[in-house]
Amino acid sequence: MNVALHVVGIFIFYGLLFSAWWFQNAWILLGLPLTQLTGLMGHFWFERSEIELRDAVFSWRASFCLGRMLWRILLGKYQEDVRQRVEIVRRNLF
Repeated sequence: MNVALHVVGIFIFYGLLFSAWWFQNAWILLGLPLTQLTGLMGHFWFERSEIELRDAVFSWRASFCLGRMLWRILLGKYQEDVRQRVEIVRRNLF
């Protein structure tokens, strides 16, 4: 669910940017914090993980990671990434 909420947040982000351009209305951009809140809900409700406030508000590192995650999901390769990370964690625990 955390990943799904992040993907929804990414689509909201680009939807708001496109809408602001299409309707020539910069006020639409006031909705951009909804994109961060959507991702934070995933961390808070489902993953129960901490996130740095700097990354929650905006950072190039977080934006890069979210963009990369979205592309991997769209290409159908994200599940393999998760499987590899789980295997690495398992090897390091035992």
